[in-house]
Amino acid sequence: DDEHGFGAVFKNQHVFGEILAEFSVSKAWVHDVAWSPSAFRLAFTGQGSTIHFVQITSDGPPEVTTIRHNALPFLSVEFLSNKCVVASGFDAAPYIFVASDSYGAEPEWELKGKVDKKKGAKSPRSKGKFSASRNMFESSS
Repeated sequence: DDEHGFGAVFKNQHVFGEILAEFSVSKAWVHDVAWSPSAFRLAFTGQGSTIHFVQITSDGPPEVTTIRHNALPFLSVEFLSNKCVVASGFDAAPYIFVASDSYGAEPEWELKGKVDKKKGAKSPRSKGKFSASRNMFESSS
């Protein structure tokens, strides 16, 4: 049903390889791009420790939301559903992002946190200055 779907949003652009939209918000290398299952949302990751979410609507230009984070840059992004994204990168810790609303309006994306959280594991007993310094560094991160 292309009248109400993707064809309604991108009218007269059905040639394979033709640019549908272009975004200059990344300001860095793009590592990965993923489409949502509905094909009306797009996510891409940049080298600048950012993830960008694009909401595609039929009544205006695409809306872009950018989330900056303090971790290392993400290398991959994947939609788990139309409202949930997982991204992982150089620090090998997957992060979950969730959209606040349904289709049509610009969603508010939110970082929910890491998928793998450290357990309260006890560190081994230290027997020197180097071990004590290492334990202090590990406990602060």
